[in-house]
Amino acid sequence: TTREATAATSQVDISRRALTEAEAELGTATQRLSTLRSAAASAAGRVAAVEAEQAETRARLDAERAEIESELA
Repeated sequence: TTREATAATSQVDISRRALTEAEAELGTATQRLSTLRSAAASAAGRVAAVEAEQAETRARLDAERAEIESELA
């Protein structure tokens, strides 16, 4: 009947809108995830650089400490 057809068409429209909204949310989440992954990779690179710098500084300080200790001995 016409009433059933109208109800079915209405239900299809509601489902399409819900699907469109879900797709938009998924697109937003995907973009956010990409941004967060990029930020995490950048942070990891900075951490590695700091660790390398600290390793060099620690080695230099260890050498200075050993030299001072040998002078005091």
